[in-house]
Order: sequence, then structure tokens, then C-alpha cells
Amino acid sequence: PAKVVSRDANTGELALRYDERGKSVNAGRQVADYAGGLDELDKVLQKIFSEMDIRDPQARIFMNYYCNGMDRTGVHRHDFWTCLVSFGAPRILTMDGRPILMRDRDLVVFGTQNHGVPQMPDICEGRISLVIFFYPD
Repeated sequence: PAKVVSRDANTGELALRYDERGKSVNAGRQVADYAGGLDELDKVLQKIFSEMDIRDPQARIFMNYYCNGMDRTGVHRHDFWTCLVSFGAPRILTMDGRPILMRDRDLVVFGTQNHGVPQMPDICEGRISLVIFFYPD
């Protein structure tokens, strides 16, 4: 599972966060970088980059896996933009406190807004979020 990190306000460095027992805090989902190699997924990504006009050569692609409705991502924000495609079970994505229901194959692009994926205990199926981090032109 992914771990929760905090950014030092003075240095900008990232450091693992720990609970009261000294154990690193899990982020509530599994995360994997994607560097290409799956033909069908690569075609989907080419279409997304083209249609969403993502031209950042340093764009980062990864996937979040939520095995069920108990997995979650806490509210956070980035200093870059996000293009997110949801595959699998429907889940709520909060953006600046507003819920957005993301269904299978829904796509959303957003800037630096606060966002997160809350727990939905009634969801038993898994979900993968294909995520592209990028800086717009």
C-alpha cells in the first residue's frame, strides 16, 4: 500500500507520516507508476493526451487501486493539474468539498483544487484510477 507523506514547510522535502505507535501511515490505496507497455492502455493514454491537449513532456502517469469502498484517499492538493479516468466500481471524488460521482470510464480534468476519495462502505467491487499529473501550457 501507498504511505502518507507530509511536506516540510521550510525545505519542501517529503517525509513519511507515523501514527502514535510509530508505524508509518498507509494512504488507503495501492499506487503504481505506469511507464507504458500495455498496448490497449497505451492507446487509451494516447487518445487522452490528444483530446485533452496534454503536452507536458514531464507528465507523470500512475494508477491508484481501490480494492473496495473502504479504501480511500484523504483530501489533499497538488501544485500541478490532474487528468483522472475511473475504471470499475463507482466512487465519489470530492473536489473543494463537492462530491462528484465517478462511474466506469468517466474522465475529469482539474487544477490545484483540494480533492479526495472518501470511504463508501457499501461498495464491494474494486476501482482503478488512471491518473496523469501535468502542467498546462
